[in-house]
Amino acid sequence: MPLVRRTVTLDGGIVKNPGNYDVPAGTPIADLVEASGGYKGEPGKVIMGGPMMGIAVDRTSASILKINNAILMFDKAEAEIPLESACIRCARCVMSCPMRLMPTALDSASREHDIDSLREYNVMDCIECGCCSFICPAKRYLVQSIRDGKAAFRAALAAEKAKEAARK
Repeated sequence: MPLVRRTVTLDGGIVKNPGNYDVPAGTPIADLVEASGGYKGEPGKVIMGGPMMGIAVDRTSASILKINNAILMFDKAEAEIPLESACIRCARCVMSCPMRLMPTALDSASREHDIDSLREYNVMDCIECGCCSFICPAKRYLVQSIRDGKAAFRAALAAEKAKEAARK
């Protein structure tokens, strides 16, 4: 039988009645919030998925999909993004990485568009779990930087393949 209903956790500082709700797949987020009692204030950020790997959505008309298990909602103060500062070389990101990568090295390579270093440090092995960004005392945007590095790495690989194909 296909998955037509989903248990979704609705939580966050502005949700009046946070909890687990059984909803049909395709339910708009706004309908779930209304059924749960509404908001305490004005939403500043809505995240589909968990706090580490969730994706921010810009509207509550977005539908809950069968892959979604949580909706997090924050007010404007909670949603404020801290400014990043320079890496302090504490290695907390390295120690927290479940894939045993070096997020700080990947971040540097990504920002410098150093494809060879991205390859050397196995950028494609990153699962984008968010542990490194969460634990970073300098509030570095590590996951975003690594995502950018992955995109650059994929583009470089595609260019290499195209160049190779052109030679044949």
